[in-house]
Amino acid sequence: STCNNYAWTWSDFFGWCKRQRFIDENYAADLALSRDKTRSFRRGFKVDELRQLFESEFFIRHRYEDPYQFWIPLLLLYSGSRLNEMCQLLVEDIVTVDDVPCILIWDDEVSRQRLKNDASRRRIPIHSKILEAGFLSYVDTIRNSGALKLFPRLDNGSEKHGKLAGNWWNRFMVAEGVKDGKGLDAHSFRHTAIGLWKNTSIDERWAAAICGQRHLDSEKPSTNAVTYDIYGGLPDPKTLQPYVEMLDFGLTHPMFKMPTASRRLLVRK
Repeated sequence: STCNNYAWTWSDFFGWCKRQRFIDENYAADLALSRDKTRSFRRGFKVDELRQLFESEFFIRHRYEDPYQFWIPLLLLYSGSRLNEMCQLLVEDIVTVDDVPCILIWDDEVSRQRLKNDASRRRIPIHSKILEAGFLSYVDTIRNSGALKLFPRLDNGSEKHGKLAGNWWNRFMVAEGVKDGKGLDAHSFRHTAIGLWKNTSIDERWAAAICGQRHLDSEKPSTNAVTYDIYGGLPDPKTLQPYVEMLDFGLTHPMFKMPTASRRLLVRK
């Protein structure tokens, strides 16, 4: 993983050089090392673990100190997205397409938004559980404050917006008594979502479109689903919405309440 992190950094750099026409091709495009994904130490969350975390006093009694501590876990749980994708969101990345509220996942050099691969660019319908907790109202509050980042505190000036949130989540799991060695972390939300879709036998292309993976057609491996990759653009949000809504674990979430310190900071802005 460490070697691949370096390889992806070099690939990003050479990719930028190619876009600036300093070089003809990305010489670091294939440096990443393959690994046996069947031996992943991560696992998905069990329903009782999710209940222990999300229905804890921390959330119910609004004991979070910053908005990201409330919203980032919910966004990950109900989208199967990567941690950094949610942490680096801009206010303008929350859009409405055909009356469906969506999260736009994209990359941008100016705002330091980074994606793992081209397939990561996508629009994710926002789960009803997130909307019911007051997410769009929170977005309007941040927009009216003039902030560019949806979670300003996570902007540490680098591309790794998720570091603070990831470290906090690990500590939170330990504090709530939900920690299984190295088996659980923020990436476990992704395993949870994909595991649910897999066990309900939905078409893999829709799971891939939501979580940002390239879809490889197992029936016709030689084509690698190239037709859908090249033509037709992004899937319609209304097509993806039913599959997003399948991510329902029977949890109860309170309405979001802005922490006092965050409210004062926004007022000063």
